[in-house]
This record gives sequence, structure tokens and C-alpha cells, in this order.
Amino acid sequence: MQKLGKFCRFAFATGSALTISGCSLLENEISCSSSKSEELVKSIVAESNISQSFMFPFIQSLQAQRPEDASLDNDENYQRLIVAKSALENDLRTAVDACFNEENHPEEFREGGMNQDKICNANPSAKTPISVESFLEDTSEDNYAIEAVVKRNNEAKYYFKYASLKVYPIKKQLSEIENEMESYKASFDTKREEINKKHMQTWSTKKDSIEFTLNNIIMTNKNENTGSVECKAELDASLDDLSSKTPIKYTIEKNSEGELFGTVWGL
Repeated sequence: MQKLGKFCRFAFATGSALTISGCSLLENEISCSSSKSEELVKSIVAESNISQSFMFPFIQSLQAQRPEDASLDNDENYQRLIVAKSALENDLRTAVDACFNEENHPEEFREGGMNQDKICNANPSAKTPISVESFLEDTSEDNYAIEAVVKRNNEAKYYFKYASLKVYPIKKQLSEIENEMESYKASFDTKREEINKKHMQTWSTKKDSIEFTLNNIIMTNKNENTGSVECKAELDASLDDLSSKTPIKYTIEKNSEGELFGTVWGL
């Protein structure tokens, strides 16, 4: 009775090929397509890094089951924040333009100069609140131009009141929604990292389940002295709904002790 010894798992790389040896074969003839030769080749393939080519598509297939977990582009809550931010930005541009529009102000406060520019463009926030005092000039000292100072202070008070009603509330809302988006993104990134870890754990348990099949096997050469054969075939690999096809070449031969060993190229 012919039998095949247990396949060993010793492998070494030679250039772009991977070689595995130590597999007993008690046959006189070596064939490219015998079950023993195919088993040897698939054993070599299993020892290669070809399974890693499935990792990214496999992870993608898991992500596709819940696209909202893979990217903020698919997260409805975050997209609502983006829409709200865009609307506020439009409102703010309109409000700031109106603040600079002379026709929206009493004649005595038109051409407000630096006060108008600084106040309309100011960016108050919870961390850096502003008050009208920061725009007022000192009138406690004798100043030959006191009337001009008082006029500028009145302009500052007017524009500050205007901006406090028309501009600053929008800026505050915009600042709040930007902070909310930043916090949401940080939370999402943490959640996505945890999900990716779970996907990798799933991959670790599944990668050894890849099935390999040799199709369209052809012997391209045979050494009449040693009996070794050179072959080519199409390597089909599959895992769940994923599959790939790779053309490979391989040799099958025996050593003096009757052990079968092979070399595979194209992995």
C-alpha cells in the first residue's frame, strides 16, 4: 500500500520562491496533478504570505456591513453638524457684511473706521470673552482732542451693541458647533479604533480558513533522469465571499531518500 508521510512545516525562501521539504512520497512517478503533488503545493502556498492579500478586502467586507462605523462621511449625526455649520457660516458672512454696510447704521456712526472694523470682525468665545471696555479709549486725562476720543468711544459703544445683537450670537453658535464636531470626531475615532481591533481579531481567526485549489494544471517539463517535473497552474484562493486567482509555476521532485519536495513561484 502506498501512503504519504505527514507533511512537515519547514519552509525557506529562495528569491521570490518558497520551498518546503521533508514530505515522504512512496511513488515511482511524479505527477503535476496527483493529489499528493497538489497537497504539497497547497501546503507550500499556506506557508506563504498570500493569505495577507486577503486581509484588506476581508476587513473592507466587515466594514461594509456597517458603513456608518467606517467613515464620518457615512455618519448621519456628523453630516447634520456639517450642514448646520455651513448654514451658520453663511449667516455669519451675511451678518458681518451687514455690520459693514453704512446704510444699516445711523448717519452719525457711519464710517466708523477702526472701531467698526475691529468690532464687526471680533471673535468672542467662552475662553476669550470681550467687552465694550476693550474698545474704549481713556478719557480721564486732559486731552486736547477729547471730543474726538468721546466720538470714537460712542462709535465703539454703538457698534459693540450692534454686533452683540447681530453678529456675536452667530459666532458663538458657530464656535459651539465646531467644538461639538471636534468632540464628536474624537469619540468617533476612538470607537473606530476599537472596531478595527475587533475586525483584526476576526481576521486572525479566519485567515487559516482560506481554501486553496489548483486548476488548469499543465506539466511544462520533465527531467527524465530525476523524474522531477515543472508545472504551471491557476491557484484559486477563497474565503467566505472573497476569492482570487493567481497564475503560479512549481516544481515537484524527490530526494535520494524518497522524500517529496517542491518549489513554487508567483506567490
